[in-house]
Amino acid sequence: MIQAVEDHRFDPVEAVSWRNRLLDFSSTQGLLRCLEMRPPKRYLMRPRDADDHVALAELARDEGVTDRATNPAAVRLLWEVCQIPDFRKVMPDHHAALLRQVYLHLMAEDGLLPEDWIAGHINRLDDTTGDIDTLTMRLAHIRTWTYIGHRGDWLADSRHWRERGRAIEDRLSDALHERLMQRFVDQRHALLGRRRHGGGEILAAVTAKGDVVVEGHSIGTMAGLSFKPLNPTRDDGDRAFLAAARPALLSEAARRVGELVGAPDGEFHLGDDGSIEWRKAPAARLAGGDDLLRPRVLVSRNELIDGAQGERMRGRLAVWLEHELRRRMKPLYRLLDAELGSMVRGLAFQLAEGLGTMPRRAAVAQINALTRADRQALGRYGVRIGLETVYLTALLKLPTLRLRAILWAARQGGPVPLLPGKGDETMAATDAPADFWAAVGYRVLGTRAIRADRLEALARTLRKLAAQGEFTATAELRALAGCEGAAFESVLSALGYRARQGEDGISFRKPARKAKPNTRRGKRKPKANEDSPFADLKKLVLRK
Repeated sequence: MIQAVEDHRFDPVEAVSWRNRLLDFSSTQGLLRCLEMRPPKRYLMRPRDADDHVALAELARDEGVTDRATNPAAVRLLWEVCQIPDFRKVMPDHHAALLRQVYLHLMAEDGLLPEDWIAGHINRLDDTTGDIDTLTMRLAHIRTWTYIGHRGDWLADSRHWRERGRAIEDRLSDALHERLMQRFVDQRHALLGRRRHGGGEILAAVTAKGDVVVEGHSIGTMAGLSFKPLNPTRDDGDRAFLAAARPALLSEAARRVGELVGAPDGEFHLGDDGSIEWRKAPAARLAGGDDLLRPRVLVSRNELIDGAQGERMRGRLAVWLEHELRRRMKPLYRLLDAELGSMVRGLAFQLAEGLGTMPRRAAVAQINALTRADRQALGRYGVRIGLETVYLTALLKLPTLRLRAILWAARQGGPVPLLPGKGDETMAATDAPADFWAAVGYRVLGTRAIRADRLEALARTLRKLAAQGEFTATAELRALAGCEGAAFESVLSALGYRARQGEDGISFRKPARKAKPNTRRGKRKPKANEDSPFADLKKLVLRK
């Protein structure tokens, strides 16, 4: 078939259905003649009369209709009425009787369908009792009235009748679905009863697509390692089918555990909620471990998997998780694995505890003790020692920040408060706890949380301005802080700047550090006691 399409080779079409589209609305007979016209070409074929054609032929024999269809406008309206679909598929004369009533009402003085007449027909259909056939017939009939409700020029309040018809249609559809489900359940009960009394084996299997089938009836699907029943509210029949399917489910689950354990790393995925997915279905989740960088793997509860199988899964997923963290946080692991001096390694471990970011004030002593060679080594591994923060620049990228948020949530045993998006360098600090912001590379300053790299840009700009004296909140500063007004003042206050209200507005300055008092100045050495043993010892030392 593909080759035929590519080569444009198709079986020849010997005939095409045709109906005349040039219609004469001068009279009903003229309209019928146009519809019954023979095709002008030999290869065109006139199909059997369509429903609207049959309805027109039926109404054209009614004197009450023909007496009114005496001009082109009246004939055109009759043709539009004949196009009301017969969803019930009843006898043509039954449907024609409804169309006749519609047409006669529309040909009355106001040209609209009477409200009480429509209500009478529609209200009779608002009934969800009865068997499947009865509900099916009512559903088809209300769909005809819903179609009529869309004719705004036929109704005084077409919107009301559209909504009314749609609401009844929904109720009837739900009731029909319930009846069909009940019939299905009854059939399954009967099948199980015959099997039990006959002593025959009930056949159950899991298909290659994951459908769970018992005696030809689908009762659910297997998603990953979990069974998803079609009917979560199980009755006795469902439980019997599940019991019959259990051996097949256990066998399939064991087979899938083997596939998971042997699966390559590429088949696993860490979801934003901390779940580990295999074949697009949750298999385990992260939980708090010894520290943020070492979460535990908890296999999802599953009645189809025993303890030994769950432990095999946990072991495989733990190995994958370590590989995944090393891949996605490679710069941090490179730093931890490097052969570095003790002072640098200490700083690296502190960075690891913060997932790649920490306040400078938390390591002032270590930073001051670093040699030039130490600083160069840290720079080669992507560590930036800023005015306010020490951080790995590569771990501030959006995918890594999202991973850091997931690791924090696993440690806390709760959901991820939020996931930073593109362009979210500064955010409202109240959206999440302070330790969350620290874990994802942000620093809480006043009412804002600012990402480490953006904070350093802000700190550098502030230092330059402060070196020249008092300064005001420039557009650049407000953009870097991502806020203005009181929020901006709270950020600068957290960075140690003082605000002053002047005639020209608010200005800021960095208070000078107070000099430490020299406790040694002005103190005299105490006069030695000439009678003490130490005075005699001093004389002996001086003689030598």
